[in-house]
Amino acid sequence: MSRNKLTPQDTSGRLWNFVVNFFWAIVWLGRSIIRIVKKKI
Repeated sequence: MSRNKLTPQDTSGRLWNFVVNFFWAIVWLGRSIIRIVKKKI
């Protein structure tokens, strides 16, 4: 097994991991913005 060759499963796993992290970052950012906006109102 060579380490520099990525299997499709490994690539999709990394992609999914990235998507999940990205999604949670957006959710967290959205909550922070809502919190700030509520304080200003």
